[in-house]
Amino acid sequence: MKKKVLFVMESLGIGGAEKSLVTILSSLDQSKYDISLYLFRASGAFMHQIPEGVNIIPISKVDALQKNFKTDWFTYLIHGYIRRSIYSLKWLIGCCFSRYIKREKEYIGWENSVHLYSDIPNEYDVAIGFLEKKTTYFVVDHVKAKKKIAFMHTDYDTIPHNRKLDEKYFKQLDYLAVVSEHTRETMLKYFPFMERKIRVIKNIVSPELICSMAQEKIMEMNVETSTVRLLTVGRLTNSKNIDGAIRVLAALRTLGVEAEWFVVGEGEERANLEKLIKDYGVERCFHLLGAKSNPYPYMRCCDVYVQPSRWEGYGITVAEAKVLCKPIVVSSIPEFKEQIVDRTTGVICDNEEEMVQGIKQIINNVEFREQLVENLQKCTYSSEEIKKLESLWEE
Repeated sequence: MKKKVLFVMESLGIGGAEKSLVTILSSLDQSKYDISLYLFRASGAFMHQIPEGVNIIPISKVDALQKNFKTDWFTYLIHGYIRRSIYSLKWLIGCCFSRYIKREKEYIGWENSVHLYSDIPNEYDVAIGFLEKKTTYFVVDHVKAKKKIAFMHTDYDTIPHNRKLDEKYFKQLDYLAVVSEHTRETMLKYFPFMERKIRVIKNIVSPELICSMAQEKIMEMNVETSTVRLLTVGRLTNSKNIDGAIRVLAALRTLGVEAEWFVVGEGEERANLEKLIKDYGVERCFHLLGAKSNPYPYMRCCDVYVQPSRWEGYGITVAEAKVLCKPIVVSSIPEFKEQIVDRTTGVICDNEEEMVQGIKQIINNVEFREQLVENLQKCTYSSEEIKKLESLWEE
């Protein structure tokens, strides 16, 4: 009999965790597993990549009333859901006054919003909350399953979390999957009781899918010119350090390097970055292309892939650039040191000056660049991470 496996996710918007989930759904053997997916919002650029055979569980009629947390309480009220209206209003008031009552918004939010969701009706062999916080809490509170697993895709030190709330829910999990050894060490620092429950399962990439999707034609990057094409894929947020990329490009141009930098991604820092681009006078050579559901053609067309992140959970775009055998330059955060062997499969940089010199060396030193590519071509990609995931519910 097939094992019933449920994944719970916020949505399938553009992001590393979302991309990894779609790859997992495509990689699991449907002859062995009956796979279901529950989304709080059934939307996002990756929705069309959900493989056939995956059962998408519709949200209940009452859960679908959630549209705007500021007005949901009134929506519930006029539809006759008095209890939900009360909890929704308590959530709103609590969040507005959290600074005065000295309670975190997150804790107030879930202790009330836990009552705003319906239980999943079926029972599963395993249920997986695929994103930290809300999906984890939901799986514990609203899903019947023999085993419950949560994923942690971020560095616990760098993203705000409610430790008290997380501890309450982590104790009810069978396993916590983290995406890097560094993340595992960080989690054990805060939750030592989880030592036997934490497993490292890195974000999964599909070389076949990446290489196939990379063949799509694009117009934004002119491959006919002699100008060097640098690329970064990531949201326009502080963590991705796109501001650092702007400074690095300005420094390269000062040194006479004819380069253009393309960024695939969108986010709340766009306005600040556009101003910085003007301040450094690189409007004609630093391009914010916006979000793309398929970044791989841009990776295929670039000369050097650069990821200057301040922090990551796991650099899935770095893994994808490795698949396409692109010379890679990254910042020296612990997660990238797990993915890149310095000066063998890429260049690891401690600061912006080192990044300038690293990019310049790759551009000017043909032998070094070709050696990086040759080493990347020797990298192998197996189904080991999928097997690790399956082992959690097969044990």
